[in-house]
Amino acid sequence: MDRSLQSFDWNHARAFLTTLDSGSLSAAARILGQSQPTIGRQIAELETVLRVALFEKAGRRLLPTPAAHDLADHVRTMAAAAERAALAASGHATEIDGPITITCSQAEAVYVMAPVIQRLRALHPGITVTLLVSNTPTDLARREADIGIRSFVADDPDLIIRKIRDDPIHLYATAAYLEQVGPVTSLADVAHAGLIGFSGQPGMAAGLRDLGIPVTQASFPIQTSCLITYIALVRQGLGLGLLTPGVAESQPGLVRVFDGPPLLQSPLWLACHRDLKTSRRIRLVYDFLADELARATL
Repeated sequence: MDRSLQSFDWNHARAFLTTLDSGSLSAAARILGQSQPTIGRQIAELETVLRVALFEKAGRRLLPTPAAHDLADHVRTMAAAAERAALAASGHATEIDGPITITCSQAEAVYVMAPVIQRLRALHPGITVTLLVSNTPTDLARREADIGIRSFVADDPDLIIRKIRDDPIHLYATAAYLEQVGPVTSLADVAHAGLIGFSGQPGMAAGLRDLGIPVTQASFPIQTSCLITYIALVRQGLGLGLLTPGVAESQPGLVRVFDGPPLLQSPLWLACHRDLKTSRRIRLVYDFLADELARATL
């Protein structure tokens, strides 16, 4: 083995890769929580070990050299391996007390999770919970969260996924809005009545078209990615809204547009990385959430 490679330091490689991806020493320093001189020194030491120049100065800018681009793919492979090793190691934790991060949608966060977390903390006060609220996917493999509560199934063999329930979705509006747009008594009436769009659910329009409702972009004159705003827009009488009964019935002034079976079903899945199921804490919380969410209604 080249003796210089024995001095190869992963921290130096990480400083290099972060600088390359962020575009500057100062940005890399902020990301890694270190000083700019420290990042510069780590890159210089890596250049000494590898006997190559990784960056060149062009005025106040740093430009990566061809050697930097050649090295980047190898360092990214190292970074991925380091993340997998950290994930596997954390999966063998035996302590119940400690932190756990759960990600879920706005609907679950606002209408379901508070009492669930209250019961979890009553049983296990040593578990501290961080709730990441997002309607977009969270990367469980990179430990952005330990457990995900999702309305979709990720095609990832490394995830353990359990189906929890299906939530019915109906159309709701204010009585004044229904009077304004005329009677909405059938699916054929829905497209022209005007719906509030939810940009966090791109499958909404496709699901309605599958039902035979010829919705187009014009059918959603107002859209939002925020559930609270979505409900406020429906309550203000600005359009029809697709909501679960539990959410809609908690809002004064909303009525179901027409009776019958739900227009759509929103599935709920519980997911975590396969390696984390060997963690006693995460296994306990995962099973607890599965039981609690199966009983909850939305």
